[in-house]
Amino acid sequence: MIELATGKYPYPVNKAMVIIDMLDITSEYPSPNLPDNGLYSEDFRDFISRCMEKDPKKRATAVELLVIS
Repeated sequence: MIELATGKYPYPVNKAMVIIDMLDITSEYPSPNLPDNGLYSEDFRDFISRCMEKDPKKRATAVELLVIS
């Protein structure tokens, strides 16, 4: 959803990357979020933030995400 909203992939990329490189980046880099630049609602930014939580114990469940949306 971040890529669709911003028009760009949320992590650094280069042409030599393969899927395993992309998986490594997603596990090593901090979770991306939508910028607070006035283009995205606070609700959408919160939804993305909850979806992108790396710790499964802290990540919102599908039911919780349905309730906030």
